[in-house]
Amino acid sequence: MEIEAGERAEAHLDALITKRHEARVKDEGERPAEEAWAESERVYFAKRQQEIADQWKDYRRHMRDLHWRLGDEHDAELKKLEEGERFSPLGTHHEERNGHHGD
Repeated sequence: MEIEAGERAEAHLDALITKRHEARVKDEGERPAEEAWAESERVYFAKRQQEIADQWKDYRRHMRDLHWRLGDEHDAELKKLEEGERFSPLGTHHEERNGHHGD
């Protein structure tokens, strides 16, 4: 008797699960589509995060190179001053650009 009661309870649970699953599929559709969407979204956002990280790396490299060039320019100007060249608050490049040579 206990076995029959257990089997009836199991059959009742199976029917309930099946009924709820079919109702959900009718209302929401199959879940593999949702899972595929979620995976697609994960892949997209991972790719986008990598693109953003790469762009920041490029920016940081650019800024590093810019500052190195500025440092080199300042080193060159400092060397000229240390060697006794006349001081110009606008730098030597200003005279070359505007056509005046300060004489």
